Amino acid sequence: MKPREMYKKRKDDKHKREINSLLASLVGKKKRPAIVLDARNLNTKNALVKAGFPALKIHIPNPFDFKAIRKKHRNTYAQKLGDFLNQESGKHSLFYADYCCTVDGNADMKPMADIQTYFRKQLADNNSYFAFTFSYRNMRGVNFKYEDIQRIESFVEQTAFKNGYAAIKHTGRIYSGMFFGLYNIKKL
Repeated sequence: MKPREMYKKRKDDKHKREINSLLASLVGKKKRPAIVLDARNLNTKNALVKAGFPALKIHIPNPFDFKAIRKKHRNTYAQKLGDFLNQESGKHSLFYADYCCTVDGNADMKPMADIQTYFRKQLADNNSYFAFTFSYRNMRGVNFKYEDIQRIESFVEQTAFKNGYAAIKHTGRIYSGMFFGLYNIKKL
């Protein structure tokens, strides 16, 4: 599939639209910035802005589509998420890690390290939201289907707790080889 066709398909993906609508309904009027892994079609950013979230408070680290995204959104960074998080400070209303990989990551993406950095640096505001999307198709052996879902849910909850937060599961879903999780983050 050509890139242009792939982005059109993503834009029309009903699951992604529902997820973006849910996130927008939860954080649309919040005051703190958001960190969003978004693609060149900016579906998540557009849903947040439509719900009233200020565009200038949305930060999108994406070195892979930087030029295309930067033309449409000023707060785009030519950095991998981990590098962006290491430089970031302050509190955030939303962290949506919409990964294009499995929980274990790859040479370019390190989801577990990113999540640890986010909570270790205390970047989550009280009563904020943390969400992720991963592929559950994994080349490494697993003991049962969807094992990675359990692994990442446990990892998020434990990492948040170790850093003074409670990660309260809000919802989740499995669709088209992907899984989504959403947590309300409370300061302990």
